[in-house]
Amino acid sequence: MVRLKPLLCVSLVLVVCPVFAKSSSPSTFTWPQEGQALVRLTFSRFSENENVILNGGKVFSAEVLAENLWEKPIHVAVFRVFCFDKHDVRNGETLVTINELPAGGKSKLPIQVNATSTPDHVQLEPLNVPSEFAAAKYSTQVPGEVITWPREGEPLARFTIGTLRQIGGYNGQDNFTADVLTENVWSKPIHLAAFHVYFFDSQGVRIGESFLSVNDLATGGKTKSELNLSTRGKPTRLEVVPVNVPDEFAALLPKKEIAITVNSLPQGATLSVDGRDEGTTPRIVKFTPGKHVLSFALSGYTSGTYPFEVRPEDASGGSVNFEMGAAMHDTVELRDGSVLTGDIETLSATEMEISIGGSIQKLNRNSIKRILLIERMPPSPQAK
Repeated sequence: MVRLKPLLCVSLVLVVCPVFAKSSSPSTFTWPQEGQALVRLTFSRFSENENVILNGGKVFSAEVLAENLWEKPIHVAVFRVFCFDKHDVRNGETLVTINELPAGGKSKLPIQVNATSTPDHVQLEPLNVPSEFAAAKYSTQVPGEVITWPREGEPLARFTIGTLRQIGGYNGQDNFTADVLTENVWSKPIHLAAFHVYFFDSQGVRIGESFLSVNDLATGGKTKSELNLSTRGKPTRLEVVPVNVPDEFAALLPKKEIAITVNSLPQGATLSVDGRDEGTTPRIVKFTPGKHVLSFALSGYTSGTYPFEVRPEDASGGSVNFEMGAAMHDTVELRDGSVLTGDIETLSATEMEISIGGSIQKLNRNSIKRILLIERMPPSPQAK
């Protein structure tokens, strides 16, 4: 039996008497955190307006108490507010706008945010502040690091990455720049080398990346360059990963992986690659260049293997299709969508008997939708 659920399409519903629930914790921010303060923003608890429904999320309301801590009036100041749930996942954003707030003055500002769940805490990004505070918008600095690559064995290059200086930000992303000193510490000139520089936050999540290249750098030579990147969060750690290095260091390059879709006909076969279980087909499998053996198994069909070779120049996105061997048993499809595999023993106008795993099952004829019979050899005549 198929049950149909009613479909409700609502763009915006407003009811006169609002009801609020599911509040979050309040929080207070003084901006900027160092030096002369401009403003203090105190957020009340976010509360869900259960009578306002928007496509793609819910509406949450809060009140912000804005206090001018500056000795001058604030004619206009705008802050973007990023909202996060209790798992520290960003789930919405809104704006706080301050207009004509005298020195020492206070103002209560109502805000609303369309979020997927109740905001638990917020972060601020200044968008428009008085010119006296423009430099404070981009005051974040992250200490640099000295990295020798490779870390073990004969080294090729040393990178001294200076302090990351924040130079801007937009739509939740922070823009940084840093000076880089690259030194050839190898015994030969470096004609060409390239590296990814990955940046991670305090939780070990990669939040940004940049690129470094070395061209025609003599033995013992040094060169200065500039590194630029955008991140979503504050980087606390970086990692240099080679992309292109001299042949003497090629063995240290990360192994190339090529993603290929492996399928079978029919689908649903158990797949293993080089003896390693990969689940059921269809399946996207990452292969390293070289020769591999694909093995397929599906109940009711003959198992099979397929030798498969991936070339270094191959690109991700290809596919492999394997047709399973002939079925070994009859197949019965029932009207409820289930499929039985076994040996049909008898079939009459009212019922059918099928042997499944040595056990006889009886089925009502009207429950059967389709039958697929395999070819069987006739029994050998018995000698008289």
